[in-house]
Amino acid sequence: MKSYLYPRLNLDISFADLAFGLFSWLNKSLVKTPSILQDFSQNHKQVLVTLSVRTAFDLWLQALNLPKGTEVLMIAINIRDMQEIVKNHGLIPVPVNIDLDNLAPDIELLESLISPKSRLFVVAHLFGSIIDLEPIIETCQKHQILLVEDCAQAFCGTKYCGASSVDMSLFSFGPIKSSTALGGAIACIQDSTIAEKMVTLAAEYPRRSELWFCQRVLKYWGLKVLSIPQVYVHLISLMKLLGFDIDITRISHKMCDR
Repeated sequence: MKSYLYPRLNLDISFADLAFGLFSWLNKSLVKTPSILQDFSQNHKQVLVTLSVRTAFDLWLQALNLPKGTEVLMIAINIRDMQEIVKNHGLIPVPVNIDLDNLAPDIELLESLISPKSRLFVVAHLFGSIIDLEPIIETCQKHQILLVEDCAQAFCGTKYCGASSVDMSLFSFGPIKSSTALGGAIACIQDSTIAEKMVTLAAEYPRRSELWFCQRVLKYWGLKVLSIPQVYVHLISLMKLLGFDIDITRISHKMCDR
């Protein structure tokens, strides 16, 4: 009996979807505005499509133009780039630990970390869960703190399009996300004035070309092929034969960027 090796991380996209991505590059008539954008504009929120969640977060902080030294409360489990964006704006990230039983921040701990310099709280729905935001919303409103929910790991179609009372909801469609589009993000913004500023700022950002997207599709097509168990086992064997120090966990994660 043959044995196969399964990569720890698999792209949540089919070969048919990848083929459509290539054909849409060649035939522009196949490209249409996703109908799901209408669902994200619920409660009269402004919807902005960006390259990534980090792009939207950076635009939002620019539009807010907070004083240097302002504290940004952030759920302690997050990617490093989100903290770096905060620091690049001259702001101070303050980590907030979570309760491992429900993956939500402890309200008493959150209260204890709030200071006169606290202006924002970035809370993330982790590992596909959607936490109850009501206690967090009440706390933020009491202290006049803006609330951002990072839903990068919690996209579930139209079942959840963000809480109506938060100031911004962020959804990611990057390569390692569920229902990936190999990139892109949606930001649902409560304040229309801030949203307009973000649109103006985004217009000054460099744009990714259609050729860039085509190359991206081809890249992940190749990674999709390499992740087939019958192929992946031979890839690992070849790397061992060539003398590479194999760490299966590390390789699986490096196959897909954030």
